[in-house]
Amino acid sequence: MKHVSSAVHHTIQNYQLTSKSKSYRRLTPKNEKKIAETIVSNNQAKQLMELINKRDYYTKRIYELLNSAGEETDPRLIDDLSEAEHYLERRFTRQVEKMDQVKALIEKHLRFQKEKTAEHKAILEKYADKGQSYQGLSKLKKLNSNAERDRSVAKEKELASFYKEVMQMQKRYAAESQAMLCELQVPFFAGGNKTDGAKQEHVLQVLYKLADVK
Repeated sequence: MKHVSSAVHHTIQNYQLTSKSKSYRRLTPKNEKKIAETIVSNNQAKQLMELINKRDYYTKRIYELLNSAGEETDPRLIDDLSEAEHYLERRFTRQVEKMDQVKALIEKHLRFQKEKTAEHKAILEKYADKGQSYQGLSKLKKLNSNAERDRSVAKEKELASFYKEVMQMQKRYAAESQAMLCELQVPFFAGGNKTDGAKQEHVLQVLYKLADVK
């Protein structure tokens, strides 16, 4: 009885919300109890549940059909992140050549990061204070101070040059990546139109996961 009452309640509630004509005048909240009891006493519970299951099945099929018809297949026109994720997962990943180019691009950036991290570490180690520290005599202290100052100046100069080079290379890599992603028709990059940087970053993270570069 409980499941019948629940089914009757939800059906009548949905009818009241969606029907404009209200031609089935008995389908009102005050009649829910009477309708449910009659359904049970007439042994129509099974029939009701079968009809509801069929309704739910076909309603779902209708939603699926409409949802599929609403899919945007042109990456240049995608303006929604969930739609972009769907496109990348269901369509873009099936284009092997494009995915190979994305993987190569990611690997190139990872190599660059690894190389520059190693270079930065080498510079810091190069100028680490490993020499003898003079104690006692003022002249030797001065020599020690001068050597430390010279080492610090040289270190800052080399680091400044290193950072400048890294920045220039990052700009070049970014421009190359932007051009490639535009050419590959990646959502929010396709068409070369300016778009939300946060959305582009999200798309890049999705691509990175899909590429699964180790």
